[in-house]
Amino acid sequence: MSPADTPDTIRVAVTGMGNPLGQNIFKALKMSRLPLELFALDSNPFSAGFFGGATPILCPRADASGYVEELVAFLRRERIAIVFFGTEAEPAKLRGDKARIEAESGAVLMLNDSAVLNVADDKYLTACALAAAGLDHPASAQAEDSEAVEALIARVGFPLIVKPRKGSASRGLARIRGRDELAAQLRPGAVVQECLLPDDAEYTVGIYRCGDGRIAATTVIRRDLDFGLTYRGVVLQHDAIAAYAGKVATALDAKVSCNVQLRLTPRGPVCFEVNPRFSSTTPVRAHFGVNEPELAIREYVLGETLPPISARSGAVMREWREVYLEADEFEAALQRDLSTWKGRP
Repeated sequence: MSPADTPDTIRVAVTGMGNPLGQNIFKALKMSRLPLELFALDSNPFSAGFFGGATPILCPRADASGYVEELVAFLRRERIAIVFFGTEAEPAKLRGDKARIEAESGAVLMLNDSAVLNVADDKYLTACALAAAGLDHPASAQAEDSEAVEALIARVGFPLIVKPRKGSASRGLARIRGRDELAAQLRPGAVVQECLLPDDAEYTVGIYRCGDGRIAATTVIRRDLDFGLTYRGVVLQHDAIAAYAGKVATALDAKVSCNVQLRLTPRGPVCFEVNPRFSSTTPVRAHFGVNEPELAIREYVLGETLPPISARSGAVMREWREVYLEADEFEAALQRDLSTWKGRP
């Protein structure tokens, strides 16, 4: 689409508006200067994201029967141009049907290919992919492979990290200081990895990688975590971290927004997790000049070729925000149903 063909309004849907990821994508979209009409989707009628100014759409859970067909019908009926996903459940459900949904609905789904997600969603496979690309990575072993675990102990010693191969926000992570603790934590589906130190040198790096493989923007944030989310951070310039993170995204062939989590160790930056999707720091990057949801719209809806973009330096601190409903608003929320999702009056 050429600039002359730019529509008066671009209709955008954001799912998962009851959780931080969906709400943070929405925050970034609200910062955009593009003419956007926003639709907020969630399966819970009391989602805070329903009260932020977008058109609220109560929808089924991604695992509900008929969800894919209903999603296609909704996107066609509302002429949605692009969809951003604010949960992990929908990419897991839709990754195999992405091409069909796009073809039938006319909307662009902001999902990486299945091959990318299958590797990035598995921390052991991610480490293996980085090793195959010649990139520094945490020494790793599958918990079920006793010989590999023993070789790992001989190589790096303790402490070690044991965590689920699949999961996020540090759920199920344990720091292991000796063999007794290790024996109690070894379980199927876990990965054992070297403990990357120091603890206070953790970074999240946002990469926007275009469809043609070019990296348009890199945002480096040194962060403090609580409950698996960045609650305080410093946006800074760090050439070595930026270059390494770009190689990580390229090695996995991740497109659009890719969040590389790493620690700056004495041997250099080492990635321990890759999330090839938008993240909780999406609005932080948008504030400092790299609005990744807007870049996606410009590239995939408007057909623009993106120039290189640099983030400003600065700092961010976060706080909770409440949404209050008076009695009449609460009663109205109770009456919300699937009629808008299904196109009923």
